[in-house]
Amino acid sequence: MRACVIMNQTYCERVTPRGETARRLGKNFSRLEDKIYLPDSVYTSSGGWPGDYEGRVMLALILHERTSGRESAYLRDMLRQFNSRLNERGYFGCMLNGELSEQQLSGHNWTLRALNEYALSGREEFVSGAAERIVENLYLPARGRYSRYCLDPALRPLDGQASGHAADKAVDGWYLSTDIGCAYMSLDGLTQYYELTGDSRVAELIDEMFETFTKIDFVGAHMQTHASLTATRGILRYYNTTNRPELLEFAKGLFRLYVDCAMTQNYCNYNWFARPSWTEPCAIVDSYMVARELHRLTGEQEYLWLATNILHNGLYHAERSNGGFGCDSCLRPDEAYLSCQDGLYEAFWCCTMRGAEGLTYAARSAVLDSGDGFTVCEISSGDYVHGDTKLEISGDFVHTGKAMFELYAPDGEENVLRVYIPDVYETPVFSLNGANASAEVDGSVYSLKVCGSARVELTALPRLCELPLEGESRGKGYTLRHGLLILGCESDENIKAHADELISEGIGVYRKGDDIFKPIDDTIEKERAAVTQKRTSVIRTLD
Repeated sequence: MRACVIMNQTYCERVTPRGETARRLGKNFSRLEDKIYLPDSVYTSSGGWPGDYEGRVMLALILHERTSGRESAYLRDMLRQFNSRLNERGYFGCMLNGELSEQQLSGHNWTLRALNEYALSGREEFVSGAAERIVENLYLPARGRYSRYCLDPALRPLDGQASGHAADKAVDGWYLSTDIGCAYMSLDGLTQYYELTGDSRVAELIDEMFETFTKIDFVGAHMQTHASLTATRGILRYYNTTNRPELLEFAKGLFRLYVDCAMTQNYCNYNWFARPSWTEPCAIVDSYMVARELHRLTGEQEYLWLATNILHNGLYHAERSNGGFGCDSCLRPDEAYLSCQDGLYEAFWCCTMRGAEGLTYAARSAVLDSGDGFTVCEISSGDYVHGDTKLEISGDFVHTGKAMFELYAPDGEENVLRVYIPDVYETPVFSLNGANASAEVDGSVYSLKVCGSARVELTALPRLCELPLEGESRGKGYTLRHGLLILGCESDENIKAHADELISEGIGVYRKGDDIFKPIDDTIEKERAAVTQKRTSVIRTLD
């Protein structure tokens, strides 16, 4: 994998998204203020997942507030009720007598994350001490128990649906879930809690969880990809805190296994390793965040390619017109069509909330502070600020191949502007303050040195091209692309269509005979019936 010269880049201090990202964020934020997300509904909807629905909603609203600067309609009321909804030990659900429920531990990951993020926003009103009580009374008693966590398929329930369920009897002290491996989801919240508090007891639990996690046969155990990738995000956060190289190496290896064995051809997920049942935007968000973080930590550009595809061809495809997120078929040679999974137009109980973190993270991670300037990982409209320097980006580059960068910096200050442009676009042409400019090239990253304030214009038109399938489907077909964007067609006729046979009908729209090919990121524009009643032909078969 090609590595860019700048490593360990940091996030910008302030980000204001605009354009496509802002539009999608706005729709999702609005959806999370509908009736099903009112406090009384949220606090009575978790069922067999104590703390899950509550935590996901609170986390989503906290992140939306931070990104938009707008106070949500119901978060304050939800937090006011928080303590009154807990049991006497300070967490959701029943208190088990020496046994552990992995769904209870998993659900509270999202509650703990929400409490952590609330504290990071400089607030603890209504919930002071709540995170400490959850850790003390729910999580720390699990120390020494992960070595007995059962992964034997013969002893586990495997009849999972879109919302997992727990077995009736405990196995070695664990009530197990059809969401296999969800006991490890808590690595996400616990590592963030440790980052904030430095509690050595929590580090002991994290170390135990990591040690047992590394011994899992993810494919053989049919581990749930959402649980596995959420845990991986926690492992990467722990690496950021401890700088232990084995954490990073394991995360890289597990993500590679996921890409090779459990990623669809439009960069979504199989719900379980080796079980391509349906996609789940929760895991799509996780995979996107893992890819972005691996790039930030290693500089390896392959992660940028994956992350950008996951966002535009996976997560954006999964966002519905109401701002929620739903599940689809697993695109692969055996299932060459994209279609909405029956009954899962929107997974409002989990994926719609997780979509919030995916979109807010997309805004936050699009541009990185590289110390000597900016690294544009995703050419996404918005304002990005570090110190006394601001970068404004405008234009719909992904579709049109054109963008504008306006840098505001003190006179005489030199900054380097680095821009990632994958080679599915034509050779980039830059202008600096109206004059042609040449850029240094490192793989797919183009660098310009800029002194003081300046305007940079970019043109790199999308190429109409064919890309071979990836991962376990390598050699079994190809997809048609408009630049980065995968093209789909609602006809069955042209399963062997080639790029040189298509005629442009406008930006990103092509025709072959009577068939129209368009990017699959347009689900957000479609009415519900158009999504649930039609399927889209995507994979092209080899001649």
